[in-house]
Amino acid sequence: MKLKILTPEAIILDQEVESITLPGLLGEMTILPTHAAMVALLKKGRFHYKTANGKESSWFQIDGGFVEVLKNVVLVMTKSWQTQEANPAHH
Repeated sequence: MKLKILTPEAIILDQEVESITLPGLLGEMTILPTHAAMVALLKKGRFHYKTANGKESSWFQIDGGFVEVLKNVVLVMTKSWQTQEANPAHH
């Protein structure tokens, strides 16, 4: 599936991924290929994705926003973001 991350200033990411875990308002949510169509609000927090080869995982900190899932495209819109090298829970 395709992951696109957008801020008001730029397209941050446009990449094929295997899974995405996001900080939803009611808790963490994971999106996998062929997920049902949805729109959800995101709270400030960390999220990560695994690349299509399943071996890499990248972590981001976002400042809230929303996610739209439609036809195997996941669009994350946020005011700001920051990359993190690894899972912060493991430090």
